[in-house]
Amino acid sequence: MKTPICFTLLIKTPYRLSILSNVNYKFFFNNIGRNFIICKKILWIIMKKVFISGVSRGIGLEILRKLHNNYKVSGSTSNYENFKKVINELNLDSDEFCEINAMDLIDENHFQQSSIMIPGDIDVLINNAGIGEFKNFDSTDLNILQSHLDINLKFPYLLTKAVLPGMLLRKSGIIINILSVAIRKPFTNSSVYSASKAAVAAMFDSLREEVRTEGIKIANVYVGATDTDIWHPKVREKYSQRMLSAKDVAESISSLIELNSREKIMVEEIVIRPQLGDL
Repeated sequence: MKTPICFTLLIKTPYRLSILSNVNYKFFFNNIGRNFIICKKILWIIMKKVFISGVSRGIGLEILRKLHNNYKVSGSTSNYENFKKVINELNLDSDEFCEINAMDLIDENHFQQSSIMIPGDIDVLINNAGIGEFKNFDSTDLNILQSHLDINLKFPYLLTKAVLPGMLLRKSGIIINILSVAIRKPFTNSSVYSASKAAVAAMFDSLREEVRTEGIKIANVYVGATDTDIWHPKVREKYSQRMLSAKDVAESISSLIELNSREKIMVEEIVIRPQLGDL
């Protein structure tokens, strides 16, 4: 039988996927005909595997929408039932997504039981899940502090612990942390939120120095005010036209993955703010 054209390209071209880098692989191979079934299987293996936490809404959902055609995407959500409509809309594999909530972050044993479906061969980890409760310092308590540390700090710590061994074994991998400009500029009513996000930045800045010689790239993305449900409805109503869109942030993350996939470059930090500045 004659070798399909795309299969020939894959086995004979030294930069195998670069020639097809802008192709919607799933659409292309699902619609081109039976002769290309071999190519479809090969590309499914070669496609980078991305895991996104907090995938069901906001920035995480827009990253999923941006990446799902050209990457093998999996992720976590705190409400799997609500996420099912997204699975159906985008024709995703439901087995690639899992539910992880705050109770699963009590200790590593709880987390390992809830995250058993997280693949060990993830190429790109996007630590996106987070919470924000914006109050003045006097109105906060230890419960608020603990919940921020659990979701904003402990969750990316545990996810990274789960996928890092595979990255070290393969000597390649990308870790992206979705953080906040509140780390870099003080805002009122953000003391606990900013502290939890700053801890993530410090932890991964240190980890970057530990693994940079192992081919692993770590990028902290400092995002300004974005039109998502982390904001009070009245704030969104007043400032939504001035805020970043989650889609714009997702576009930036997609470009960041492409840049950090190159061998000799590591984009370590990106700051994304609205054109008119902070609110």
